[in-house]
Amino acid sequence: MNKILKSFGAIFIALIFISAIAMSVASSKISKLEGEAVQFINSEIPQITKEWDSNILYEIASPDLKAKASSEDLSKLFKILSSLGKLNKLNAPNGNIKIKFFGKNNSSNASGYFECQSDFEKGPAVIKLTLEKYQDQWLVSSFHINSVTFLEIIKPPEKQ
Repeated sequence: MNKILKSFGAIFIALIFISAIAMSVASSKISKLEGEAVQFINSEIPQITKEWDSNILYEIASPDLKAKASSEDLSKLFKILSSLGKLNKLNAPNGNIKIKFFGKNNSSNASGYFECQSDFEKGPAVIKLTLEKYQDQWLVSSFHINSVTFLEIIKPPEKQ
């Protein structure tokens, strides 16, 4: 009985040790991926909002986003979003990364959700986006902008 307990104890300690190593490796990988994603956001968002060119977003769109929204759909959306004017300031993105350990060969191996507080010519906004990493490239799988400025634009005429 004593040998069995010692064996289970050794196995338990080994599992704890292996778990600690796996968590350390995953943590450093997540940190690296977060840095890449933030760099991607800081590079691409100003490009997208500079002239509100939906083609720039479509070029870096994930297969999922392209399946849900055509280039024409994004163009219509960007006509509305362009009412914010030019981007004055993009604050540091806040978000998190999830690593996908199992999946198909052509699927993403990591994803991340980020929010960026920003200031445009016409007012403040929050940019929300989901990214997916395919091989060595980050792609946008969702792109939303929330702003009170839109409420002012679509305000119904006042009753007289």
